[in-house]
Amino acid sequence: MMNLEKVNEYDIYKSIIEKFEKEHKDYKLINEGNSFYVEINFDKVKGFDKLSDNAKALFKWLYKKHNAAQGLDYKIRWIPKSVKEHKTHLEVRFKDTDWLHYMPDGTWY
Repeated sequence: MMNLEKVNEYDIYKSIIEKFEKEHKDYKLINEGNSFYVEINFDKVKGFDKLSDNAKALFKWLYKKHNAAQGLDYKIRWIPKSVKEHKTHLEVRFKDTDWLHYMPDGTWY
């Protein structure tokens, strides 16, 4: 017997993704662990190729966490344009003049 709660949950997530991708044709929304983030090609983020392996892993993990924390209407605004590694943090720049520090403990400010 099929679990109706799972079917309904799946349908809801599918509907969210379809609506987002219809409104933002150039972007793909990923559902991972019931969190949604916009898929990006990390190699296209300026400076990504200059990061250490540890910094690359941190950037990928924290981007997904940070983007998933944003509401659907704000996810596109928080797609990184460039990243720079510092001794204690990653400096991440977004559209316009927005920027954040991504910290090794999984926080940003």
